[in-house]
Amino acid sequence: MATTHRSEIYGNAIKLLDELPEGSVVLDSDGDAWQKQDVRWTSVVRGANTELMGSNSLAILTPLTVVHRGFEVRQVRQGAVTEHGEAKSR
Repeated sequence: MATTHRSEIYGNAIKLLDELPEGSVVLDSDGDAWQKQDVRWTSVVRGANTELMGSNSLAILTPLTVVHRGFEVRQVRQGAVTEHGEAKSR
């Protein structure tokens, strides 16, 4: 069985965090929730600790659990609607 090195886990965590869309929420190893705002993460449980962190800083707090995947925003042309009333891109 291959051993996973700490640096590989850290690198995978950064990639996961970077790829999550804005609004996503993860739990860190202490059970604290972090929400993605633009490209930074902020604690949603520590009222006094509102400092934004980059993915590289949050990745240190592995294991991480994704509890909510934010919504990806796509530009849609005005008036473009599908048969079901949902906006569609052209």
